[in-house]
Amino acid sequence: MPILRAGLGMLEGMVRLLPSAEVGFLGMIRNEETLEATTYANRLPEDLSGRQCYVLDPMLATGGTLAMAIRYLVDRGADDVTAICLLAAPEGIKHPEEEPRRRRRADLAGHRSDRRPPQRPWVHRPRLG
Repeated sequence: MPILRAGLGMLEGMVRLLPSAEVGFLGMIRNEETLEATTYANRLPEDLSGRQCYVLDPMLATGGTLAMAIRYLVDRGADDVTAICLLAAPEGIKHPEEEPRRRRRADLAGHRSDRRPPQRPWVHRPRLG
């Protein structure tokens, strides 16, 4: 499940790895004043019980959007969630792990962790985000 729109760039590669996977979509937007993410669109089954869910988001800066996406899946019954990110800030990795409403920890697979703090909460590095 890619988080629209950024996660769409990762979808083709995931479908190649898991050709029989069903693909759902979750559209999220962050309020730049409150930094809270809200869902504006979804194409997911109502019941995700017993399904393995992969959340695709190329850049994990603060972790707020990812935490909300995981919460959204868990609220629909998902208990096996893996988030796949290409670049992650330590703050972004920490946020979803601290999410109190989760029944179990989601796994996080990432390519690189960037240790420098974000310049702004929604842009981790210039030309990224």
